[in-house]
Amino acid sequence: MGDNVMENSIDIRSLIRIGGALVALLVALSGIFVYLNSTYVSKEVYNIHVQQSIKDMTTLETKTARLIEAIEEDRERDQNEMLKAIKDSTAIPLIVRRDILLAQGDLTPHERAELNVLNQKLQELNVD
Repeated sequence: MGDNVMENSIDIRSLIRIGGALVALLVALSGIFVYLNSTYVSKEVYNIHVQQSIKDMTTLETKTARLIEAIEEDRERDQNEMLKAIKDSTAIPLIVRRDILLAQGDLTPHERAELNVLNQKLQELNVD
């Protein structure tokens, strides 16, 4: 009878080990399925994300194009202002000399020739 009890306890221990192994296997499988479900998506969900990404890229490209255009306009405006400032600073001494000659009234032939040259230079600079 003592042997019989020993055999039953070994069988129960074996069953407990097998049951524990089965439970561990099921837990591992459920963990794998949860991981796969969160990692891999269906084609429909993937297509939705791809379409959204394409829309986002198009929007980004449009905004980038607008930004580049605005930068170029600002650069061109700054360059035009700089050229105008250079032209004005070049023209100021000519304008002052022309006005001095015009204020004198009676001009010598040399001063008249100088006035004509000054007027011509100011016309070239588009300054009246």
